Amino acid sequence: MPPDEGRIRWAVLVTAWLEVHGSPESQRGVTLRAFGELYLASGKALEASALLERVVGADPGDTRAILALVGAYLKSEQCRRALSVAAHARGLDLTEVERVTLGTLEAEIKEVTDRLEAAELEDPGDDRRGP
Repeated sequence: MPPDEGRIRWAVLVTAWLEVHGSPESQRGVTLRAFGELYLASGKALEASALLERVVGADPGDTRAILALVGAYLKSEQCRRALSVAAHARGLDLTEVERVTLGTLEAEIKEVTDRLEAAELEDPGDDRRGP
């Protein structure tokens, strides 16, 4: 089964369960997070970050959504935002797996930041706006 298909099935099952057992607030948050993760897995980082920002705004302690948001910012090369959210995540009660994931994301943020800064130094006059 392709990874995206499994995620889609998971999102549908969770949404169905929450419709029966969950409160409207938790349903919306879980659904938005699931769709944000699907967008991220599909390479649509900007769409993912828009959904995940809403989840984190409603529940700043949702570590899974926070880590996904850091990943979305990283993939869309929004390094300052990624660093800011990662700093917030450091202050939360993370599991060992979440700490390792966050450490990996922070290392990737540094790599992307260094790459972007090096590209700016190579061609500071190119603002990529076109003619």
